Amino acid sequence: PSTTIRYLQLLLPVLRFVLTLMTTSGPQQKEASSQVLLFIHSHMEVFSAILKESLVSVTMATLQELSLLTAVISQCRAGQDWLVNLQLPHTAGLLRIQHRLLSLLPYYLTPTNWKETAQEVTKLEEGWRGSVNGPVWEEVYSLSQNVCSSLLAYCQNAMTAGGTEFSINFNRILFTPDISGAVVSNTQMSSLSPSLGMLISSLKEVCDGYFVAIETMQQLQKKLDGLQNMTSEEMKQLIPDVSDRNTLSLVQLQNMSKLSLQRLLEGKKRQISQFIYILEHMLCLLWRHLQFYLVYCKPTGLGANLEDTGLIMRPAMRKLHEMGTGTESPSKEGDINKFDLSQLSEGITLNDLEQLKLGLDKCLSDSLFKKLLDISNVLSQTKEDSTIGFIHALVRRIKKLLKLRAAAKPILHL
Repeated sequence: PSTTIRYLQLLLPVLRFVLTLMTTSGPQQKEASSQVLLFIHSHMEVFSAILKESLVSVTMATLQELSLLTAVISQCRAGQDWLVNLQLPHTAGLLRIQHRLLSLLPYYLTPTNWKETAQEVTKLEEGWRGSVNGPVWEEVYSLSQNVCSSLLAYCQNAMTAGGTEFSINFNRILFTPDISGAVVSNTQMSSLSPSLGMLISSLKEVCDGYFVAIETMQQLQKKLDGLQNMTSEEMKQLIPDVSDRNTLSLVQLQNMSKLSLQRLLEGKKRQISQFIYILEHMLCLLWRHLQFYLVYCKPTGLGANLEDTGLIMRPAMRKLHEMGTGTESPSKEGDINKFDLSQLSEGITLNDLEQLKLGLDKCLSDSLFKKLLDISNVLSQTKEDSTIGFIHALVRRIKKLLKLRAAAKPILHL
């Protein structure tokens, strides 16, 4: 085998093993997380190259690498706070990895991103024979969804410093208050740094993608239920990858069509499950950021430049999405526990918050909330789970924040 194939034969099983280890042990197992951190640190150049290469070219192999690697790092972040002690020898490398991860957000946040990646890789793998909803297309689309899920889980874990309880002293800001990303096209989004506008725009598209997936699943189920009434030509369209389908008997066509429909249905169910996971994380990130910006944030002078100052703490740290770029200065041990709201808010002006408030009125419309509540209602009808009200609760909290801010004039004087 070639060098590339041997490399993949070694790397992918190792990443799968590490991911299984992290998933089964859970974030409570600090020793396991520490060992994985050392593993990442020992292969820093390889992992950094994988994340960097994914922005340049995407193939099935690189996407498999990226899907596993982002999942491993996300799981590892749930059990560790990389910013507690910047003097640790591996911290600088981990922050570079973090910077690479956050730079992937604009490329994997939406169904449009996933479709474009699926089309590109399918064409590369199969050429003109590649078909939408074929095995390759479905696998690439699923891998892209997995990358998105891992990136959002990482954001959630990083924002809460590895914890689950909300605490102002240990919540870090990932997305800027810039709301303009909610009105730009998807092709422009890739040039933006992580912002609330980008998050809201992606949230809207994921909502629409969820309903499209639900409709497609219902159509597939209808075809499967009515398979006995299909003509031979209709069944042949369900198995386009079979070269000798014109020679198959009616029974063979029915069996192969049934298998194809069942495969598509299972894939669509997994997609829908991922849509829910992604929606919940997007909403949770949006709520936490809005709670900070609209309730706790203490704006600085109107002349402050948000892009040049920090959103985390001073003097040692900058915005979390800029950590790991090589510009951060060393921190004294324990400094991370001493910052207050004024430090967390440094660089955010009153004008930034005013623009955020005006933008939210346009971006977070009643139609978006209705879609989210409709999704919550669908879940309540199809699942017997204690988490089915999670989306509904987050929508209620976000609407409450917007209502409180609408009644506040001027916007903030904390």
